[in-house]
Amino acid sequence: MFVSSVESKSLALEPCLGTNAWCLGNLIQDANVTEDECLSRRGFKREAMTEDYMTEFKLTVKNLVLKYGEGLAINTAYWALLKEEGDGVTAVNRVVGELDGYIHGLWANLTAFVVPDVMSRVEKLSLEKE
Repeated sequence: MFVSSVESKSLALEPCLGTNAWCLGNLIQDANVTEDECLSRRGFKREAMTEDYMTEFKLTVKNLVLKYGEGLAINTAYWALLKEEGDGVTAVNRVVGELDGYIHGLWANLTAFVVPDVMSRVEKLSLEKE
């Protein structure tokens, strides 16, 4: 496998930096370590967060999407079936596309809501170490 000089430098620095990118894709050098385990070593417990999300928020998010997005989804399905003369697969694909966009917007809002708190904590920690 060819390793560029940039990759070579990042591989050499990884033990010191502990970057999250090291955990993703084909950068994991130890085949016995999963992405989740690698991220966990860096303080991000993705698997636990996903489990908590599925337990705590899945039903709430579903209810919100149905409450506010159901009309859009139904209209999208009708449009695909009646106006475009599509079939069930076409309708499902259109509905998935619409709801994906809607959910993406929710996540963008959530991210914008959470990031300032995260950065505030980073700033506080950096000031404590000075």
